[in-house]
Amino acid sequence: MTKAEIADRITKVLDRRKEVLNFVQGLSKEKDAEGNEFYTFQGIRIAGLERAVMEKLYIRVRQEAVRINTERLTKQIESINRANQLSRAAQQLPQVPGVPRVITAPPRPPALPPVVQQTPQIPKSVPAPPPAPPRR
Repeated sequence: MTKAEIADRITKVLDRRKEVLNFVQGLSKEKDAEGNEFYTFQGIRIAGLERAVMEKLYIRVRQEAVRINTERLTKQIESINRANQLSRAAQQLPQVPGVPRVITAPPRPPALPPVVQQTPQIPKSVPAPPPAPPRR
C-alpha cells in the first residue's frame, strides 16, 4: 500500500468510528480556514506522516475500531441472553394452586323407554308362495 492509501484507510476508519479518537492518544480532528475537516496525529496531518509512523497508526486505529465493535456486539449478545433467561424463567414459574381441576364425562342423552320390536305379521289374505321344484 502506498502512503496515500494508508492515509485514506485511516481517514475512512475514523469517519466511520469517530469514538476511536478518544482512545488513540495524539489523534485529533481539526478544521482548516476553509472549513474542511482533517485528522492529525501529534499535530501533523495524517498524509504528512512518515510511512512507518503511518503504518503503526493504522494498526492502532484498526485495533481500537475492532475493540469498540467487539464490545458493542458483546453488549448486544448479553442483552439478548438476559431477555431469553427472563423469558425462560417466566415460563418455568410454578402454577398458583387454585381450584382442583375436575374431569367430567361428556353429558349423556336422556334415557328413552325401551323399544319393543314386533315381528311383522303376514296378512292371511296373501297366498303362500308355490313350493320349490325338486332338486336333481
